Amino acid sequence: MEIGLFEYVRDRYNNDHVRLDSFALGDTNIRLGILSCAEVDFLFTAYTYARTKDKNSGAQFKQSGFSDSTIRSKINFYGDDGGPIAIGFIPL
Repeated sequence: MEIGLFEYVRDRYNNDHVRLDSFALGDTNIRLGILSCAEVDFLFTAYTYARTKDKNSGAQFKQSGFSDSTIRSKINFYGDDGGPIAIGFIPL
């Protein structure tokens, strides 16, 4: 299990003169090993807040709440955690 307690991102005004401020609480990845070379992951973020602001008009747009959930699998074809190289595949 991996948990990100707090993440903050600020993207200064870009070419469209829009700024993004966002933070996330509880960015979580729960892993379940199926074989020695395969796992299933369940990913979600407990709470996300994002605000965009247009520099020219001053308009703001806010979003907040529970983020997307993702279930994925991961297969390791070559190498492992102890070696210098590992090659794996995450199907879409």
